[in-house]
Amino acid sequence: MTTDHAPLPHPATIVLGLLATGASVVSLITYFTIYAVLPTRMDRVEDANKIQDAKIAVMESDNVQRREMLAAALATLAQIDQRTKRIEDKLLR
Repeated sequence: MTTDHAPLPHPATIVLGLLATGASVVSLITYFTIYAVLPTRMDRVEDANKIQDAKIAVMESDNVQRREMLAAALATLAQIDQRTKRIEDKLLR
């Protein structure tokens, strides 16, 4: 009885097959890790975005108050300037 055996593959073929399998396993692990971590990361990004929005709103309201104070100061300066001009005009007559 003769049994025909299939020839063994070349060792380089075996090594390349193992490397391809290992790379596939690593890529699958990476994919599932990213898939698992991404939602929590997005939640942190959204929370940080909400905090930034709140800070921006506070800064905008602060800017509005400063503009109002500046407008009031400019109006006061304009009144002082007008009074000074009237006094100068009366003194020069």
